Amino acid sequence: MDISETYLAQAEERVKACGYTNVTFRHANLATTDLPPESADHIFVCFVLEHIPEPEAALNNLYRALRPGGSVTVIEGDHGSVIFHPESPAARHVVDCLIELQHRSGGDGTIGRRLYPPCSRLPGLSKSL
Repeated sequence: MDISETYLAQAEERVKACGYTNVTFRHANLATTDLPPESADHIFVCFVLEHIPEPEAALNNLYRALRPGGSVTVIEGDHGSVIFHPESPAARHVVDCLIELQHRSGGDGTIGRRLYPPCSRLPGLSKSL
């Protein structure tokens, strides 16, 4: 699932080229789409929650789509934890600007450090984290 039709088309091409037939693609918004309950064995979320205004809503929505025994992989960054060597005030300023711009557009460039608590509140996921 992606909000970008271009990215979905590229992903579909790659999956077909590998010969997989058990992958489906969907153009949708992660937080509001009506995924069928218990329709997914595994859900993979990578570098998307930092860009959306309601990451917990998206996680709750995805969790409802998991089959019993299903799993979720969430990979998110935390731009605020970047380390430079040697330390560079100019580079730090660029990262701070990135964080601010994501915030202004409804995202959270430092979600990585806050991701565990929202995930741990989802029923059934706390044991797997």
